[in-house]
Amino acid sequence: PPPLDGSSHLLVNISLNLLDVLDINELEEVFKVKIAMKREWFDSRLSFKHLKKKDSNRNDLPEAEGEAIWYPSVTFNNIEGSDQLKGTHVKNVHRIIPNENFSFEHRDNVHLFKGSASKLSLTKQWTVEFICHYDMHKYPFDTQICLMEFSLDTDFTRIVPKKLDYNTEISLDRYFIRKFRMCNSQVGGKDAIVVEITLGRPLISNILTVFIPTIILLTISHISKVYDQRYIDMVIMVNLTVLLVLATL
Repeated sequence: PPPLDGSSHLLVNISLNLLDVLDINELEEVFKVKIAMKREWFDSRLSFKHLKKKDSNRNDLPEAEGEAIWYPSVTFNNIEGSDQLKGTHVKNVHRIIPNENFSFEHRDNVHLFKGSASKLSLTKQWTVEFICHYDMHKYPFDTQICLMEFSLDTDFTRIVPKKLDYNTEISLDRYFIRKFRMCNSQVGGKDAIVVEITLGRPLISNILTVFIPTIILLTISHISKVYDQRYIDMVIMVNLTVLLVLATL
C-alpha cells in the first residue's frame, strides 16, 4: 500500500451503479442484485508513460499489469459468505486518468506522469446476494428497506461516496424502487459506505390482483348462502372454493 504517515489517510472514492435486481426473496431474506463498483485513488509511488489525453479507453492497463499494482480492497459486509459474491463475465477495467492540466515531465524522450496527480480507477462487476430483513406486517402497504454495506480492509484508507446511479429500466413484479441513496456510516466499528434501497409496492397492481378479487369472492360467498336450504352441497363447494382461492392471494 502507499506509504502514509499516521495522520494521513488515502482517500478512495467509491461510485456504484445498480445494473439490475435479480431476485427479491422474502422467505430466505435475500436481495440479489447485479452491481458495478468503481474505485478511484492516487498512488504517489507510481509513474506512467505516454498517457492519452482525449481517448481515456487507451489509458486502460492490461489485466496482468492492473492486478500487479496495489488497489484498495473492498469488503461486502452484509452477505452470508463468499459464495454469495460472484464476478460477472465483464472484465475488470484498470484505468489511468491524467490530471486536468495534462502536465508531465520529459525524461529520455519519455512523457512521465506522476502518480500523485494521475488518478487510478478500478471498475468491477458482481452479482451479490445481500441479506435483507423484510417486514411484512403492513402488507400490502409495506415499505422494504434493503442495505448494501461496503468497507475497506486497510486502516490507513478512508472511503468516500462519490456517485450513485441505477438502471431506470429495472422492472420488478411486486415492487418498485422508491428511493436510492448512499452515505458514510460505521459497520462493525469500521468506516463504511451504506447504500439504502427503499422498495415500495405498486398500489394499482395490488388493487387489481388482491383487493378486487377478494371483494368479488366474498360477495359470491355471501350470495350463495341464499340457496343454503335448497342446494346445501353447492353452497358448501362454493364456499370451500372461495376459501382455497383466498388462501392463494
